[in-house]
Amino acid sequence: MDGNRRSEFDSKQSALVYVGGLAAAFALSAIVAFFPEGDVSTWLGYVCTQLGFLTAVCVLFAYDREAFALNVPYKRKISFAALAVAVPVTIGIFMQNTLLAVSFNKLLETAGIYSATDLPDPSKPLNAVLGLLCVCVAPALGEEFMFRGVLLGSYRPKGGLKAVLLSALVFALGHFNPAQLVHQFILAVVLAYVVEATDNIWYAVAVHFLNNVLALFLGLVPGYNELAALDARSAVILCAMCLAGAAILYPSLYGLVKIAGRKELNRKERWIFYIFRKKAVVKDNNIWYHNNTASATGDPPVSGAPVGNGLKNNGFVRDPWCTALIVMLVVVTVLSTILEAVGAA
Repeated sequence: MDGNRRSEFDSKQSALVYVGGLAAAFALSAIVAFFPEGDVSTWLGYVCTQLGFLTAVCVLFAYDREAFALNVPYKRKISFAALAVAVPVTIGIFMQNTLLAVSFNKLLETAGIYSATDLPDPSKPLNAVLGLLCVCVAPALGEEFMFRGVLLGSYRPKGGLKAVLLSALVFALGHFNPAQLVHQFILAVVLAYVVEATDNIWYAVAVHFLNNVLALFLGLVPGYNELAALDARSAVILCAMCLAGAAILYPSLYGLVKIAGRKELNRKERWIFYIFRKKAVVKDNNIWYHNNTASATGDPPVSGAPVGNGLKNNGFVRDPWCTALIVMLVVVTVLSTILEAVGAA
């Protein structure tokens, strides 16, 4: 690597990559707008965002492959046992979050905000195939490499917990849909945790894919859509689902991390995890709590040296690029919600 280049992403670089991905998605959406209205054009509209993200990520990869490899853990072996555990992790988080998401949407409705995601009927064979490709496969790749790859990697110097929460906040706001805020934020926290704990992005890709499969096809299950009414009967069912989901999620998450977690860390470090520590540390001459195995200058780290400086010197408050990105997403979400409400009226 060129000695003048950093081996870590920073928030300015990640913000520019993200905005570049949105710009590419907008350009692709403008092309799709010329297609005849129908299910196919709707699916293409959904996939445009992911193609935009992947385009921006590929440009960054081409610009500096070494830095990309240091910050985005994609060159990792995959444990099929851990992939199997991704199934109950996904089921658990979906069950747990349904009550929270439905309750939040009811709260929005009391404020006169109605927001929902409409998809073509997935019971039709063609829609099922296109839905799997455009709503399940494409977001699992595009969003994971953008949010749990580039953005999460750029926030790591702030400390693991801040990196997880900030990347989750950007992910949730980046859907520009208030109805999805609660579930997307909690899902993103779990996905970021999985990436950090295992140092492997592919398990997050698997969970994300399965989550979207559930979102796409659960509406076909008789009685599922009626749960959104949140009447006495559905409230009992949703509460039971939430408790059962939590009982499934956290042991499964523990199992996934135990199976696929970094073997260099002891059992306590793999489970309690370092995201709750304010600073990263170097262990066995590697920067744990980062994906990097070298310092920002490219020099080998000194064992026992602290890495990152937390909120005081490098946190959210003193990071104008991170702040500007979040403010932009909040403004766009609010404006799109207002425009949708006006259009509905």
